[in-house]
Amino acid sequence: MLLRGYAFCHIQVPADLAKVPDFHPTSFVSGLVYCNGNLIGSLNGYGALVLRNETDISQDEREAKTQIILFVLQYLFCAIFGGVFLALLWKVAKARRNQAMGLSQI
Repeated sequence: MLLRGYAFCHIQVPADLAKVPDFHPTSFVSGLVYCNGNLIGSLNGYGALVLRNETDISQDEREAKTQIILFVLQYLFCAIFGGVFLALLWKVAKARRNQAMGLSQI
């Protein structure tokens, strides 16, 4: 919900979905999402937010974009982590070489 801009909404699990007015889910619902007292959507069985006006096609497109973004961020994180690791390894190797040669560290 945070990634889609609904950070300050709350979730309710109703006892009976038939009593919710003007809401006809097409899949399993684990909870209803309310923002400022208005029903904006529901959580599916996996806990993903499904907006009231969202179709299966738009949901599939959004999930595909999310997967691509997560894939890119995964490799970006690995590249940053690898760069920091190599920089620290270089610093340690340089300090050992200077110590072996009898030079003081500056």
